[in-house]
Amino acid sequence: RLFRFWKPAVAALHAARFPCHGSKGQKWAYLCADCGKAFSRKLVQIDHVEPVGALTDLSHLPDFVRRLTPEDPQAYAVRCLECHQAKTNTERGITSATFP
Repeated sequence: RLFRFWKPAVAALHAARFPCHGSKGQKWAYLCADCGKAFSRKLVQIDHVEPVGALTDLSHLPDFVRRLTPEDPQAYAVRCLECHQAKTNTERGITSATFP
């Protein structure tokens, strides 16, 4: 949960937002990096451009942390929930037939 306050990730989120006068007083909408559609904050996630990978062994910890916390805002992309899941499934080698 603390990752949501990581300054480079927040900078990437702010770069993807634009003013919006939506329902329920919505002030901002966010563009998905993949599909280009606008979404509310609840429907987007900050994604790592370079996959972080899995932490399967303690010796992998330094590389895992390095990939998890890059300092460059360009290392993050804002994606809608559907595009983020599709990218994650592709990285993990899961076909779309596995998850409807």
